[in-house]
Amino acid sequence: MKKSFLVAGLGTFGRETALALADGGGDVLALDMDVKAVDRVKDRVSKVLICDVTDDRTMEAIGAFEVDVAVVAIRRYFDVAILVTHSLKMHGVKKIIAQVDSERQGDAILTVGATDVIFPHRDIAIRTAKRLLSGNLVEMLPLNENMAVVELSCPDDFIGKDLRMLDLRKQWGVSVLAIQHVGPDKRKKEAPLINPPAETTLRPGDTMILLGSNDQFVRMSNKLKGHPFLEFS
Repeated sequence: MKKSFLVAGLGTFGRETALALADGGGDVLALDMDVKAVDRVKDRVSKVLICDVTDDRTMEAIGAFEVDVAVVAIRRYFDVAILVTHSLKMHGVKKIIAQVDSERQGDAILTVGATDVIFPHRDIAIRTAKRLLSGNLVEMLPLNENMAVVELSCPDDFIGKDLRMLDLRKQWGVSVLAIQHVGPDKRKKEAPLINPPAETTLRPGDTMILLGSNDQFVRMSNKLKGHPFLEFS
């Protein structure tokens, strides 16, 4: 069964979020008051409407309160974002993600019902900085303040060695969740190998998915010359 999403507000962030969710197979209901904004996504999402998102009767009639996840992307009109978020909460939407511009706005909208907040410009800047600073660290998914899943392009030191020889768990306490090999033509990647066996040998261009703590990744970084990890504490 498809997961259903509401995207209220089709500015740059809302539009790209709606399109990404639709492209990923989600059932997307996109709403905005601007005809041009609606036209930009009308051929790509399940349903898009010109709608006053503060009108509870209309929202109920179109099924806006029946979605699995709501994204409130109305940053230019924060008072409207507050009203919509509160209404979604009162009508039983379990997961509400709101776009905000400041910590203060974030605190306020969490208070009225949002379950998570996103600072797009800040988050993009932080992600870009992490990639620039961290060498071959491709992506990071923090799990809590000191644990993360890290996507790492295979360091030169690992190439030609198997996981048994590297023994990352014994050396640094880091677990290998998956390996993605590069295909024979060196351009396409193979399907990820989940829970790879100990005899898996690493090749140039491979990607590793690792689980570990900040301290473990820092210790590992110190041993990998020219391959620094970003400290994420």
